Order: sequence, then C-alpha cells, then structure tokens
Amino acid sequence: MRTTNDRATQRGTSVCLFLTSIAALVGCGGATPPVDASTNDASMDAVDVAQMPADSGGDAGRVIASRPERPRECPATAPIADTYNWAPPRVRRGSCTAEQVRLAAQNVENTPTTEANFRPMLGDRCYECVFSDPESDATWGPILKASGGNLFWYLNLGGCMIAAGASVACGIAANNYPRCAYAACDGCAIPDLDACVYGPQVYAPGGACSAINAEYRRACARTTAQYQRCYGPENIAPADWNALVINELCGPTPDAGM
Repeated sequence: MRTTNDRATQRGTSVCLFLTSIAALVGCGGATPPVDASTNDASMDAVDVAQMPADSGGDAGRVIASRPERPRECPATAPIADTYNWAPPRVRRGSCTAEQVRLAAQNVENTPTTEANFRPMLGDRCYECVFSDPESDATWGPILKASGGNLFWYLNLGGCMIAAGASVACGIAANNYPRCAYAACDGCAIPDLDACVYGPQVYAPGGACSAINAEYRRACARTTAQYQRCYGPENIAPADWNALVINELCGPTPDAGM
C-alpha cells in the first residue's frame, strides 16, 4: 500500500510500498512540487554543494532512513545534514511488455514484494529491470527494494525524471527531497507523521529542509514535461502512477507503444 496527497500539499517523490499494517499507518512521500521557471527562486537559501552533487553521477553518500538520535521535536528545527545514497537510473526499455508493466504496477500495491512472488509473475528479464537493491546495485530500476537503512520498497522517481530528460542534478534532488522530510519528522509519533512530512513547515525558509527545497527548485526548474511523465495528472490512481515509472525505465520501446 502507498498513500498520496493532493496537489494542494503536493505529491511525494519517494513512494513507499508498505508491507506491514504499521507501515500502512505511517503513510509515505514528502512534498515535491512540480517546478517551472516561475518557482525557480534564486534568492532562496544557498545549499551545501558537498551534500548535493552536480551532474557527475557520483554517490551522494549513505542513506539515513532513520536518524541515529530521534529529535525531541516534531518536526526537527535544526537543518538536516544527512546525506543519501543515489545511483544512475537503469533504463532498459523493451525489458517488459505492456502486460508485464500492468502486472508489476498493480501487484506491488497488494502483494508482498518478494522475489518469489514477482520473478515468476514477470519473468527474469522484466523482474531484473524493475527491481533494484539500493545498497548494492550500481544502477537503479524503477522500484527499489527495502535494504539496509531503507525501511520500505519505493519508486525511483528521481531516476524516472532523469530517464524522462531531466538533469542528473534534478534526479538527485528529487531523490533527496522526501528523505529529508522523513529525517526531519523522525521524532513524530506515527499518527502525526503524515501531517509533518506533508506539512509546509519542513521546507519553509529556515525549516529543517529549506536547503534541499532550494536545491530541488533550482535543479528541477522547467521540468514540467518530465514531471508529467513520472507523476502524471492530479489524483492519479496508485497503480497508474507505478505504471508510469515502470514503463519509463523498463516498458516497451516508444515506437512499440504502451
């Protein structure tokens, strides 16, 4: 199961595929707005470029899915200094048929996302394109497995943005954006977590993730077309959203249609 929020509070970029009832209560995401030239505010706070690699394809550091010391407040008020791992997208168009894209997109919502369930369903070629281990794989497909510090399986929306034509810097910023929100909200009780992650205070000037917000808006300016390909229309159904990302990286080649 995954949750989404509407465009009033914007949609999350790191869409978790929850496997437990507790996780389903938590919700998922983090606010990642579509960015165009009108939102590219050059006056926003400077970002620590050591935390945000340029278009080099380099590693952004270790992902911290849960902070070593839970902050007392919800959300944290101090700027988040965590760094996050990242890998270039693994684009293998033609690995999955349209039917396999549909099966993967629908079943990750309700089926335990184990290899035993999905490899027979999708076949070796499609399965190996769709699923990646973010701790060990040099490139990432559309769905990242729970591994190490990553508590849940989630969509690789940053990789989708790059595959759709956005810059590597934009993909990395989209990768980091919701992870900062979860770090900032790690001190929240479960019933309060969604309100914290989706709330504007985390990204407001002076907020815990204001620097990541500034970097995202700079790096992803003028990416409306890429955003639509990876996020789709307002209130898109979860399975349809999954299918957009899976298709972008693994689906039929463009001339074969969807």
